[in-house]
Amino acid sequence: MQQLNPPDPTILDRFFFDWVVQSAAGSESVISLFNSLPRLYAKSSVNSLLYYSINALANAGYAQRFNSSKALTEAAEWYGESIRMLKNILSSSGGRPSNQDVMVSIILLCMYELLIDESVALEGCWVSHLGGATLLLRMQGQETTEESSAALEEEVSMVIYLQMIHNSLLTGQAPSVPVNELKLRKLPHISEHMELIYRAACLCAEWRSALFLPQSHHGWKQLSIIAGKAMSLDKQLEEWSWSLPSQLGCTAEAISVHSQPEWLKPLLTGTWTPLNTHIHPSLTVKILWRYYWQVRLILNQALLFTHSILERGDTTINPISSDQKNIKTRIVSFIDRLCESCLSTFIVDPASETRDHRTEDIPGIIGYLLMQGLPTIGLSLEQVVLVDFDLSTRKEWLAKMKKFLRDTLGVGKGAAAKEPSQYGKIPIQIWGL
Repeated sequence: MQQLNPPDPTILDRFFFDWVVQSAAGSESVISLFNSLPRLYAKSSVNSLLYYSINALANAGYAQRFNSSKALTEAAEWYGESIRMLKNILSSSGGRPSNQDVMVSIILLCMYELLIDESVALEGCWVSHLGGATLLLRMQGQETTEESSAALEEEVSMVIYLQMIHNSLLTGQAPSVPVNELKLRKLPHISEHMELIYRAACLCAEWRSALFLPQSHHGWKQLSIIAGKAMSLDKQLEEWSWSLPSQLGCTAEAISVHSQPEWLKPLLTGTWTPLNTHIHPSLTVKILWRYYWQVRLILNQALLFTHSILERGDTTINPISSDQKNIKTRIVSFIDRLCESCLSTFIVDPASETRDHRTEDIPGIIGYLLMQGLPTIGLSLEQVVLVDFDLSTRKEWLAKMKKFLRDTLGVGKGAAAKEPSQYGKIPIQIWGL
């Protein structure tokens, strides 16, 4: 094992500030894993995979945010050793590794690759890590977990599962672990949300295959059937949002521009800017809503694309025709909701914060979570053509948001950095690769 420099306390302190989310709203089931990182690190061995993975991500985040070449070099060293250790653990025949530590480490290494190196993220190394993680999820679902670690393993499972769904939506590949095989508690509304987005990911895989069928009556019929399924699923997602109690709700409020700090003003002024900020009871709820809008945007974008194929084809079977106008309206609405969601992350509440709120006070996890939403917005703006709507001003705003993330949080790598036009023209994100 390579002898590395001891961890820098300043960098570790910043890491725990960036990733430990304090909430007064109770359990944060989606992101409470990160709140466990200080405890996990404190009890980990200095020669453990978890110890190395945390230091790799800590140095990477610090290097990106504060332009530290020294931290960048040390991040690469910690990462290199982490990858070697992970490979040895997963290939070992000497017994089953601790799923908890390995899965947490995989999550952290995925984050490292998304933050630190555009080429790594785009060439799919983080996707292969997710493949290993989902294999562990499958193993976990078949075994009995000790009660003492069950809660944390559930949190790990939730994070990896959402990453897996996001990857499926990006690539058009079916999720590798069915949602019903996970040992997750049945939580009202949240379980239904996970089931619906799982079905959407599976439908995207079916859709991608159908889009590559020869242009024939059989191909058009398959697309018509899938379009009907998508319209039904989109309606079920809408009904899910209507049924939510207040503790899972989303409240839109007009933005008070004059009460915001100067560093945020570039995102609040221009030809087009988001109209509202979103108020959520917790960060977990914000994440659930963001997935909701992304999935519905992807479904409606695919419906619009499929409509154009069926209109050109020699077929009278086109279930989309009567809903085409509403589909276009929904696409613009979901783009706007996602832009508002991204911006609301940084909106300062004048009742509890001051205008002296600094960019240094923004936790790094905020930027990481936005990296999952920005490609969806960008690709839709690039690929969708709407005669009745001028989307160019929204593209300009999104470019400002990406610059803000690069300059302020050091977030500008991974999928969020690649120009959308390079992905190909088949929609539903990067299915064209």
